[in-house]
Amino acid sequence: MIFFVSLFTTASAANNYTINVSESASYQLGQAQIETLFNKIYAPLDITPHYIFLPSKRGLEQVNAGLYDAEAGRFTIIGNQYKSLLMIPTPLAELKIVLFCIEESFCQLDVNQGFLTISGTLFTEALCESKLLSCNTVINDKSAFIALKKQRAHAIIGNSLFPKGTLCESGLEQVYIREILGQSFPLHHFIHKRHQALLAPLEQSISKLKASGEITVILNEIANEFTHCNGKIIELPPIQLNSSIDDGLILNIMN
Repeated sequence: MIFFVSLFTTASAANNYTINVSESASYQLGQAQIETLFNKIYAPLDITPHYIFLPSKRGLEQVNAGLYDAEAGRFTIIGNQYKSLLMIPTPLAELKIVLFCIEESFCQLDVNQGFLTISGTLFTEALCESKLLSCNTVINDKSAFIALKKQRAHAIIGNSLFPKGTLCESGLEQVYIREILGQSFPLHHFIHKRHQALLAPLEQSISKLKASGEITVILNEIANEFTHCNGKIIELPPIQLNSSIDDGLILNIMN
């Protein structure tokens, strides 16, 4: 009976399986790259996913409610708050929080500066609150980089990978980047608990793709995209903070 249920679940998933992607990530990565990544992950399971791009929190809530089948990628502290979601143990990537600036002198956590954050990025909201920074939120990273070019803010607070994917569209020729936390944050794939039978196969698939370097290749394509339009990224020494982002603060922002 258990075997039959497992077969039924897998067959049903293969026919109609929808992954939610945070709307902000779709701007940052591009839908084609996201679909390439997850098509590779699900190929050994004979599942060709469909994709939907929803605002950050609403999308998570709808996957948790069972309206969709999986959540593309979330940080552990966020995804684990949703009781109907199961986390694939092997992370897709390890990300860091960084500053993007067009002038080196602005790559500081200065309370007298203006910062931009990208909608739906709870970690950066927590950082702004904990460090009493003046932060304004924009809908996506393209808007943030355009605003930075027009000097409407001193710096963008983002993660170490995803915003690089749209730097070419911003019209910038050069950008400084500086790591501002010593922490790395694992990004995991989550599935709805009704698909528990897929947990082990997905773990195996992601582990194999990471071991072969295929996931790294896709992520590096995003990270190196700025060089395709002759853009230059200058990495500055990291800022050492006395404290990390507090999990409790992130949860307060979520609620």
